[in-house]
Amino acid sequence: MTNANFHERFSYSQLAVDDKTQDPNGRVFISGAGFFDLGNVKLLASTVDTVRQLYSGMINSSGLYSQVKIAVEQEIFQLDGVLGGLSWHVGRLAKTSGYRYKLQNNEEGIIILVGSFYVKEDISGSHLKIELSPSFVSQRGYQDVQNRLDAISRAFLLDSIPSGVSVHLALDVQGWNFPKNFEEKFVTYSRAKRSFDGISSSEFTDLSTCSTRYGKNEIETVTYGKPNGLQTCIYRKDIEIVHSDKVDYFHNLWNKGGEFIPDVPVWRVEMRFHHSVIREIGLGLEIKFDTYAEVAEHLTDIWRYALLRNRLDHNSRFISPVWQLFIEDAMFLYPANGLLIKRRKKKDVSAISKNLGLIIGNLVSIGARQQFTSKDMIYQLKKLFIWPLILQNCKIRGQTESDLLEVIEKSLMNRRLLGKQAA
Repeated sequence: MTNANFHERFSYSQLAVDDKTQDPNGRVFISGAGFFDLGNVKLLASTVDTVRQLYSGMINSSGLYSQVKIAVEQEIFQLDGVLGGLSWHVGRLAKTSGYRYKLQNNEEGIIILVGSFYVKEDISGSHLKIELSPSFVSQRGYQDVQNRLDAISRAFLLDSIPSGVSVHLALDVQGWNFPKNFEEKFVTYSRAKRSFDGISSSEFTDLSTCSTRYGKNEIETVTYGKPNGLQTCIYRKDIEIVHSDKVDYFHNLWNKGGEFIPDVPVWRVEMRFHHSVIREIGLGLEIKFDTYAEVAEHLTDIWRYALLRNRLDHNSRFISPVWQLFIEDAMFLYPANGLLIKRRKKKDVSAISKNLGLIIGNLVSIGARQQFTSKDMIYQLKKLFIWPLILQNCKIRGQTESDLLEVIEKSLMNRRLLGKQAA
């Protein structure tokens, strides 16, 4: 990816008196590409849209987990007076979710997934994921948010350990329309992108790698990247809030500055960071990024990194002035610190890491052909004399045994469902 030059920025008052001093907040962008007046572009809100916090540990079988399990088995789908004295809808989840049970309270803005399908309930592992809504996050300081997350984890797990955090950052914009040549001008490392015609074929909560067109071939949603990486999603937020029944909440949010105009399109630019991406950013900065509290003060720098890596250019020399505005003027909790962000994967010091991966992959393929269940497959792998070496290699790579078992489970399932097992 080539670097694009930024434009100089000036205010209207400077230009009126022929003052050539740049204004970092100016809305007139000037460069060799021309003059661009962005005075009508309104940045309505920069928000932390989603937080997903992961925890590992041993399930407390005599605690709240047992109550959830019994309630679901007895087809009682509501628990009252737990986790802060609240009422929670509880239910069983499909195996594709990765977790056995869910607790949800939409008024509070919390969804709890507990009990990994890939680790036995009596074994320590990645047993808990907590997702917070934008309203929950926006109403509390980041340390209060983290305290609440930690309290929930202690209600379910013994010796709970934060094991990663996923964050979605969103900028809502009015006065800018999605350009027709966006796909030609957008520069990204990601190759994941598909197109669909018609909203009926997609949901806003499941647009992983697609662009959706409505009516006269006008794009209203475009997504680059995969859910397990860094994802860029741009869509009509004013349309989405009607489907999700959140009109009042967002109209109040957008009107805090008094500039929001109802019935005018609002575009959302959203950057979605998988917990593995957040971890790699932390490794590159030599900062521990396992919790929301640890990453919160650096979110603006992380946003800027994402928009430079997934960038709208004006031409081969200059970045799009509106994209520069999004980079420089959006702020998430704290101003940017000017960090030079480079992602770094945990170094693998094992010389046989690749061979171990090949061995496991081939054994899973054979197991799928032999109609092994996942339980049989994991049992057989644990009998291998190289199992301790496999676990040691996982530790070096920053993975737990439960991470490995989850990969094996998913690989076995994919080989069966997608016909990838050996003939």
